[in-house]
Amino acid sequence: MSSAEFHQALWIASLAGLVLVVMALVYLALQIRANIRAIQHNANITLRGQFVQIQMALASDESLAEIYERGLSGLKALSGSEQVRFFMIASSVFTYWYEVFSEAERGLLPEESWHGVQRIMADVLQYPGAQEYWALRRHWYSPDMQKLVDQMIGGADKVHPMYPEPPG
Repeated sequence: MSSAEFHQALWIASLAGLVLVVMALVYLALQIRANIRAIQHNANITLRGQFVQIQMALASDESLAEIYERGLSGLKALSGSEQVRFFMIASSVFTYWYEVFSEAERGLLPEESWHGVQRIMADVLQYPGAQEYWALRRHWYSPDMQKLVDQMIGGADKVHPMYPEPPG
């Protein structure tokens, strides 16, 4: 084998190796992308499960639902022990929102899921009781979350009532 043939064979082998490396990198990128989607899906399901638990607790306990309903209209509508219960509910809801916010900030939650939660937040935050809770507990949350909630409270005229007015 001549020197020219040897260099040509070496060049072909190098090119083949390069093609294999590029193919491996493309495969790796596809696998990473699939894993990110799986992580996002799992985070979404976990967070939705947390919110469903809060909803089911309210739906299955009439006295708790009544406290939540009256508490949304303002803390003065509640006795001391009812305020404690309302704060436990509100804390669960705001903690859920914070977890969703954090997952969205890290890119672990699909954008459409985050936007859906933001619409729920905006609707709940129009109520005086939610705003009173926030004023007392906002320091529990990150500055970015504080900014988001404060902006939503400021835009409360652009939202929809959470529940229809009771008949009568």
